[in-house]
Amino acid sequence: MGKQVSFFAMVFLMLVIFYGLIRFIFDMSGWKFYIELILLLALLLSAFFSLILIYNRLNTAYVMLALVSLISLLNLVLIYFRTYMSTLMFAAMVSSITAFVLCIVNIKGKKKHVKMAKEKTTDKKSVLKTYTPGKVVASKNAKYYHAPKCDWAKKIKKSNMVWFDTDHDAKKKGLKAHTCLK
Repeated sequence: MGKQVSFFAMVFLMLVIFYGLIRFIFDMSGWKFYIELILLLALLLSAFFSLILIYNRLNTAYVMLALVSLISLLNLVLIYFRTYMSTLMFAAMVSSITAFVLCIVNIKGKKKHVKMAKEKTTDKKSVLKTYTPGKVVASKNAKYYHAPKCDWAKKIKKSNMVWFDTDHDAKKKGLKAHTCLK
């Protein structure tokens, strides 16, 4: 749910930013208009691809979208010095700053997550976790193993699941069969 909220928040912020840019760019004329139009199209294309990558949960997307929001903010500041401050320009600037901050927070959050995952894998006493389903499943902290259809098995977090190909493999690890298997 958090990823969807983040994605839709970024879409909303980008819409506000680009609506503000479009409104001010089309008030310009001459060579300024063409330069701003080319920049706008490049930013729109970059933002579109970044949002697709965010939707697909790729880490580099937040870096790309942070650059898009920073360039948009700089462009809005330049337009501000050439024109006037309006409510729309203020909203676009605030949206650009908010998008940049959200991207930075998501980038830092991803790095912490990767670091924690590396720390877990270096622990020699940890149980080898595989997510390929086998015949029976257990929690890495439990005494019993279950059939995958068992209500108790469905309550096990994916990060704590340990799969076994046979009952015998589970018994080797010192686990007992749950009543769902008897």
